[in-house]
Formats: sequence, structure tokens, C-alpha cells
Amino acid sequence: MLKIVFFNGMENNLEILDLSEMSLKSSPSSLPRLVKLQMLCLNGLSRDIALLGRLKNLEILSLYGIEELAPEIRELTSLRLLDLENCTNLRVIPPNVISKLT
Repeated sequence: MLKIVFFNGMENNLEILDLSEMSLKSSPSSLPRLVKLQMLCLNGLSRDIALLGRLKNLEILSLYGIEELAPEIRELTSLRLLDLENCTNLRVIPPNVISKLT
């Protein structure tokens, strides 16, 4: 089985990542290793969004086509903008997720 390693060698350099135009079935498991990531755009990955809670430097998060907001979003302490404008199918926002964001 071939294992593809995304973002290899970019862990300490990548600050902006836009995957909004990509149709991914799941988010790359190496995503939380992008320690300097400040802006992220994702398309329809609601079941893997829990990984995002580890992106402590994330300031801008744009989500597209998700149906459920993960509770781990509340752990994004540096978040300045949460863009859900293109989430017309958003049905579930767990308690205290929005209120915990500063």
C-alpha cells in the first residue's frame, strides 16, 4: 500500500492553505503538523474537522459545505475569523462552540 505524506517538509513554513476547490474525502492526517498555519480553507470535511483543534496558530478558518461544526473548533484560541458563509447545509453547532471563541 502506498502512503502519501502531505506537507512533508512544510511543517514550519506553511502559513496559508486553501483546499476549498479540492474534493477530498478526508483531511490529510498530517494537517495538525502545520504549526505555523494561520489561514485554512476546507471543503466539505465535517467528519475530519476535529483535527483542526490542534492548529493553535490558526487565525482564519473558512469552511465550505460542512453539515456539522466540530466541538474542537472551540480550541482554536487564536481564531479571529470563522467563515461559514458557504455552509448552507450546516445543521449542527454543538453547545458552547461559538461562545468559547474569543
